[in-house]
Amino acid sequence: MRLLDIKRHINIAYENFDPQLSNSGGNYYFNNVQSVKKAIQALCEAGFLPENIKMSVSDILDCQTDRLILDNGRYNAYTRDLNRLKVTINILNEWINQYIPTEETETIVNIKLPPINTLADFASSANWIKKALSQLIPEVGGNINVKQLDHGSYWLIIDVGTLEAVALVGALAGAAYQIAIKTFNILKTIEELKSIRLDNQLKELQIDEKKYIKTKAQEEAKRINQEQFGKTKDEDPANFNEREGRICVSIEELVKIIRAGGEIHQSLEAPKTVSELYPKYNTSLSFTPIALLSNQESNDVKKDDTNKNQFSNRADNE
Repeated sequence: MRLLDIKRHINIAYENFDPQLSNSGGNYYFNNVQSVKKAIQALCEAGFLPENIKMSVSDILDCQTDRLILDNGRYNAYTRDLNRLKVTINILNEWINQYIPTEETETIVNIKLPPINTLADFASSANWIKKALSQLIPEVGGNINVKQLDHGSYWLIIDVGTLEAVALVGALAGAAYQIAIKTFNILKTIEELKSIRLDNQLKELQIDEKKYIKTKAQEEAKRINQEQFGKTKDEDPANFNEREGRICVSIEELVKIIRAGGEIHQSLEAPKTVSELYPKYNTSLSFTPIALLSNQESNDVKKDDTNKNQFSNRADNE
């Protein structure tokens, strides 16, 4: 769970936890139960409720009314445990809001980085994100500001400035996820056919992985360019086509992030129409380590350099 999510849950607990316990004429009452229940549920979801306290307030979690009538023993037990819980919530609230001043807004985008094992992995992830987003976000009036890198996790929190930019990231991420899924499935099928030695079917499925991803990215780029920018009037066709190429590159870079185990999520504050653009991730997929994807990139660069050198040598000889 991101620290921003933990902060949200603690704030919910702080805002709702104000148990009203009273006694009158030998009768004992606990009012505003549902508000306290909401606070306790938030603590449970954040993992901050000790098991002994959870057991002692289990009646509150099961309660469907806003008032409990208690006997003397339960009244004393609730008074003791709820007072302890109030102290805990106050301490957590003060700590988390000083430690993480960032608030989640509708223009926040949350990027779960793939597993990072080395500085090279971190550099590759950062480079993929930069290439995917930095050139396109300004075209919809946005900009990229890093808000925080969650301590002890792989979550990178960025603010892209406008809802249009959040929607564009969602469209790119959605396209990249679909391509990644198709690639996963084809590669998985190829491995299965290899294991049972079905050579004829294997030949039909063999693909150039990089070319396949690029072809699919070009198809998605054409669609996104038309949907996101096609209404722009009097635009130079050359600019429109050039943007399509940049969208294609963005999708290819996000495919790498997703294939390595990364995810791109909208803010919890984003409107539903924007949230629906973002993928619903299948966490059971098998991922390709960042180092392996980076090595593939390096080999492609080396091949390109070799071809250029050969061309240059031929030109010099002529």
